[in-house]
Formats: sequence, C-alpha cells, structure tokens
Amino acid sequence: HVCPKELCAWRKSHGLPAALTNSVGGCAPVRELPRRAKMMTMCGPAQMVAISPWCDAKSLAAWSNAHQAIHQTMAEGSVWRNLLGEHFLPALQALSRALAAESGAAVDCPSSLAKLVESPREAYASLLATSAEPFVLPPKARLQLQIHELRAWDRHRRCLVVHRQARQLARALGWEAVAEGLEAEAMPAAVQLLVTQAMLAGGGARQLAKLAGMSWDEGVEGEYRKLTGERLVRRRAFWQDQRDHLLKELRWQ
Repeated sequence: HVCPKELCAWRKSHGLPAALTNSVGGCAPVRELPRRAKMMTMCGPAQMVAISPWCDAKSLAAWSNAHQAIHQTMAEGSVWRNLLGEHFLPALQALSRALAAESGAAVDCPSSLAKLVESPREAYASLLATSAEPFVLPPKARLQLQIHELRAWDRHRRCLVVHRQARQLARALGWEAVAEGLEAEAMPAAVQLLVTQAMLAGGGARQLAKLAGMSWDEGVEGEYRKLTGERLVRRRAFWQDQRDHLLKELRWQ
C-alpha cells in the first residue's frame, strides 16, 4: 500500500495532473491548487531578479527545471543581465577601468555595462567556463611552494581569470581596442604564473607560454629571466634563514 502523501509527492515530481492521484485514492487537491498558484505568481521577473543573485549556477539550473513558468521567467534577458552584474562584478570593474583608459570616459556603475550585452545568458555561460589554464598545479606541486608563494599563485590566477572574463565581455561588445588593453594588463600576472609553474616543472616555459596564448618575444623572455632569478634568490635566502634558526635551536639545547 502506498501512502497518499507519497502519491502526491510522486505526482508533483512528474508533473502529472491532480486528478490522477485523486482517482487512485490519493489526497484531494482542493487546498493544494490555490497554494501552488500563489507560489507561481510570486516567481515573476522582478522576484527572480531579486532572488537569483543569491543562487549559484547549479541552483539556477535546478530552479529553472522545476516548473515551466519559472523556466520561461529565467529566459528573460533582464534576469541574466542582473546575474552578470552581480556574479561577475570584478570582471565588469576591470572592463570599466580599461574602457576609461582607452576612451577617457569613466563609468560610474560598472555593473551597468552588463545591460549592453545582447545575449546575456550565453555570456554568463562563457564567463562561468573561463579558467586560468594552462596554469594549473596538481596538489603535490602546490606542496612544494612556500606559503607566500602559494598565496601569490592563487592571487595571480584570480587576476588572470578576471581579466580573461573582462576581455570576453569587451569582445562581445565589439570593443577590440579595450580587449587588447585588458590582454596587456593581464600579462604581468601571466608571467608570474609562468615563472612559478616552469620553476616547479624544471623548464618548458616557452611551450607553456605558447599554450597560454602569450607571444614569446624579447620583453616576455627578459621579464621571465628577471623574475626567475629574483625568485631563486628569495628561495635561497628563505632556506638559509631556516637553516640558521635550526642551528640556533640546536646550540641552545
């Protein structure tokens, strides 16, 4: 025997009419329909714009598939433009700075740039898929870094992802000059990541730069050699300090 409440829950999950469970001996839908109708009237475009910034992509996808009315509301461009402004604000801020540097026109509210995107849902999916590849370290390689080096690695990766997202938005809006400026701004972070990963891998900087889409010219090569030398000097100094502290402790004992 099946509990009437279980029949109602099964019917709701499969989107079946209320008469089905009622004819089998399930719960009567007299009180259910008004409550469900009130729930659907609450999920309008204005409510979705207010609630959706607090949800991640998986929650939004599950919410959109819950009901046809919610799915249609999620198809509204205003909802996705609001999501762009809330979830990718650092990228919009980088875009506004690059736009001000290129044209001299300052943007008071960077999130307002999301309103200019023609296909906000596709743009949201593209920005969400943006990564810092090929600059990826496995867990064992991360253990080889010192604490300040690991923090710098994560900081530079976030900076690179933000600039890549801003560059995608600039190209979606047709601002090629701004996109080139963003690519130049992201170069210092990319070189720092290149130095760290090549140092742990024992070489291969030129090939890694090619995978990252960086042009291996004299400027990049010179900066790479300079940063690599500075990094090695700091690491030697760090290990020398550790050795001195250890010897001091041994003498004290």
